[in-house]
Amino acid sequence: MNLGLRARIALIAGAVIALTTVAVVTVTVVDFTDDLERTMQSRSFAVAKSLRLQLDRLLQLGIEMENITGFEEQLLDAVRTYEGVSRAFVMDRNGVILFHNDSTRIGKPVATAAMLAAAGAGKEDVLVTTFQGRELVTTLVPVLDRGGRHIGSVAVAFPGELIRAEVRELVTYAVAAGATVFVLGMALLLA
Repeated sequence: MNLGLRARIALIAGAVIALTTVAVVTVTVVDFTDDLERTMQSRSFAVAKSLRLQLDRLLQLGIEMENITGFEEQLLDAVRTYEGVSRAFVMDRNGVILFHNDSTRIGKPVATAAMLAAAGAGKEDVLVTTFQGRELVTTLVPVLDRGGRHIGSVAVAFPGELIRAEVRELVTYAVAAGATVFVLGMALLLA
């Protein structure tokens, strides 16, 4: 196939535009995904720490965590108030749920081995687990008694699908913008 000079230039320019667009979209999506994950985790930590602070106030009065009543309301408010947060609960060191925004979960053990291990660890952590067929990203913040002993954890979770949905939307816009740039670039080149 014998292409003229103009056709070869157009083909090379089109390939350069296409490759550049793909590279820009790829880097943007990777960076956006990383930033969004960090932002959601940071937000979840802030919500969990706020809930722990409320719980700490009660514990400082000498009330044992198991004897506190009505804390489910604060958890339910957190889920309603913070967009993306789907679950908030408090568990003891053994992984038994003491308070939950879904009252049917109260008194039940956590659902995964990773969550059970994290319940006893007594440290801030982020876990990716599957519960009822949904991937959840859960942040954990330890709860300490008046003597500084680890007695449980506050957990705040958001669905992993939340990040994937945002990334899909970004990819759609980026590909549309890239295709527009490609078409305009080729039209200018061939005009």
